[in-house]
Formats: sequence, structure tokens, C-alpha cells
Amino acid sequence: MENDPLLPSKASWRNRCNALKHFGEDFKSIPVHKAKLADLRKWWESLTFHQQHARRSEFNKFFNFLMAEGLCKLESNPFTAADDRPRLLKTYQETSTPNPRGLLDHL
Repeated sequence: MENDPLLPSKASWRNRCNALKHFGEDFKSIPVHKAKLADLRKWWESLTFHQQHARRSEFNKFFNFLMAEGLCKLESNPFTAADDRPRLLKTYQETSTPNPRGLLDHL
């Protein structure tokens, strides 16, 4: 797959870069290799539903990369959509009523 030379000029690219930049700023006191699921949950719950929805896909890719490179020590990717892994988001089937904030799974 070739890189799109127009990608840097697209708003979606800037939004994804900003999301990762803000994540880095919010976690500057916790190195990513020491981050725990509880740390990520607390941060994720502070975001609005729309912020969560806009960021989930990019963070799924980001944490897949970190885990593949051995840079993150989590058991599994918390942003995955797989049903057999611990994650931050609840699926619609897991909630009895629609969840406006996308609350996290409880431990």
C-alpha cells in the first residue's frame, strides 16, 4: 500500500494526529510501557461519547503497533472490538439501555 501524498492535507489525518498528540500529553507522567488498563479506563471515561467514537479506531491501530513492537505490556489491546478480550468499550449487546458516554467495562 502506497502512502497518499495528499494525506497530510486532509482533516481526518490532522484529527488523528491531534488525538495521539493529546493522548501523549495526558500520559506524559506515565510511560506507555508502564500504563495499566485502569489508567487507560480513567482517561477514556473522561472523554465524551463523540471523542471516544472518533478516537477508538486510531487507538486500536496505535496499540496494535505498540504491542507488536513489545513497547506496551498490556495483556491485550484495550481498543479492540474482539469479544474475547478485555477492552474499554462496551458493545451495544452488553448494555441494557443505550449508553450515551460509552462507559467502560467494569473489572
